[in-house]
Amino acid sequence: MIGSSCVVDAIVANAARCRVEQVGSVSVIDPTCDIRCVRQQCSRFAVSAFNWRAVSDWLPERSSVAIQPGVRHYFHSGDTFDHCMQNLMSTIVIASWAEISLLAVASFSALLVLLHFLKPELDPSWRMISEYEIGRHGWMMRLAFLCWSASFFALTAALFRKASTAAEVLLAIVGVGALIAALFAPDPITTPRASLSRASRLHSIGGMLVIPVLPLAAAAVGWSISGNPLVASIQHYLLWISFLPWFGLAVQAIPVFRFGSTRLEPGPNMHIGWPNRFMVFTYVAWLMIIGCALFVSASA
Repeated sequence: MIGSSCVVDAIVANAARCRVEQVGSVSVIDPTCDIRCVRQQCSRFAVSAFNWRAVSDWLPERSSVAIQPGVRHYFHSGDTFDHCMQNLMSTIVIASWAEISLLAVASFSALLVLLHFLKPELDPSWRMISEYEIGRHGWMMRLAFLCWSASFFALTAALFRKASTAAEVLLAIVGVGALIAALFAPDPITTPRASLSRASRLHSIGGMLVIPVLPLAAAAVGWSISGNPLVASIQHYLLWISFLPWFGLAVQAIPVFRFGSTRLEPGPNMHIGWPNRFMVFTYVAWLMIIGCALFVSASA
């Protein structure tokens, strides 16, 4: 882990460009100061390496601060310098975790698309995506699920103390479900229920922690971050964005219930593969939209 002294040096080197003038009991930042240069340097280092106390002890004049409009995103008039810098560090943390979430879900999507070409024998019209874990190239689907799990956990971290506790817990549960799906491969969909392996049953448990829980998590996230400046760019569409996973779940559930009521044996006539992929698409789309909104806002 990078030492905090490197981070302090980066802040010192750039904060030195800002002149802090004492006017009575108020420290006024020179209007020529570009606080963004501090952020750009800080973002090069692992956020977990920040020793905030070491940084705040170095910074002088931590009384009330009057800030020019150009950096209003990070600072508010009347805030202490400590509080202002802590807000700045908070945006770096959010941007970092949001970026990790985006990279992870993009990796999941790329691996899943690639597997459709590497394993054409699995008919996507009735085969589930989990079946790519079986046989050759199965490690790629396991890796894809691991990336998906990492994406949920990273988004949970990005929304820490921004979303409600319920939203964070539900997102973490989905992350655990995707992790279980990665660790335990399912049996083919044609396997009789009585013959299912233990690994396949555990995989199904993981699926139940993802498929029905993510729409609940999306609703909880949408409700709890509504009005937050971090999602101002999608504020007017937040309700529809939160509805995306519900739509995907409905598209998946309708054919499953329909074929289940007819008691058909799983096979080419049971067209549940494309609905399964559409559901995953809506889940991925929701992750990417929320992640992008957080990353763009925190990185602005």
